Amino acid sequence: MVAVGSVLPWLTISGPQIGTASKSGMGGGGDGLMTLVVGLLALPLGLRRLVGRKPARFSGVAVLAIAALSGLVAFVDISDVQSRFSDIGSDAISASVGPGLWVIAAGAFVLAVGGIGLLAERRSEPVGLPPPKAPPGWIPS
Repeated sequence: MVAVGSVLPWLTISGPQIGTASKSGMGGGGDGLMTLVVGLLALPLGLRRLVGRKPARFSGVAVLAIAALSGLVAFVDISDVQSRFSDIGSDAISASVGPGLWVIAAGAFVLAVGGIGLLAERRSEPVGLPPPKAPPGWIPS
């Protein structure tokens, strides 16, 4: 979801003289390129778990880091768009946050839940050696 949101419109502006225009996060690189890269990095980590393979040790932490970074970018850019265009104060021109930033925010939430799940799964695995077996015929009192 994070990678998909990177290429969707992040900002939509409409007015009588300009019509409707939108800009994605990929325009000019920066945040959109970063969210695209980290979103694509999360893909193999999630696919590995979906096909039933045991997640790597670092998977949960990596997914949580990607979620935090993506969520931070979405939060900062949503706030930035809203604050920049709240000053326009014109009925003729309207600007709004595009769907791309909301998709990134939702994707960050999904990644966070998945990362917590991966960490919980790794934590529930037994650590160390299994407990010793009781000798044959032994009955606990």
